[in-house]
Amino acid sequence: MTINPQLVVLKNVSIDNRFLYYLLTSTYAQNQIESSNSGGATPALTQEKLGNIKVVLPSSTEEQEVIRDYLNDQFLKFKNSIESINKSIERLKEYREALITSAVTGQIDVRKEIVDE
Repeated sequence: MTINPQLVVLKNVSIDNRFLYYLLTSTYAQNQIESSNSGGATPALTQEKLGNIKVVLPSSTEEQEVIRDYLNDQFLKFKNSIESINKSIERLKEYREALITSAVTGQIDVRKEIVDE
């Protein structure tokens, strides 16, 4: 049932909640939702239009859990990679700042480095 256009309550649904999250945030589902939205400044998705959205749903919760676990693992890998890259970027920024400071304070001779190349 829909309580208002921005809130939906699903009852008696056999679906893993994290699987449902991944499903509804997928590009496929988002495209369907966006094409079904109606309204003015704040688009709304009616209960009827929500019911017309087509999704692929495994019949067993066990299969949903396997898919959910796989997506959780992939998400964690991406998150860890992003964190590692962000740390590297921060270290490079610190190194750049240190080089600039060293050049400005005369700790390294920039002219000598350029001439030697």
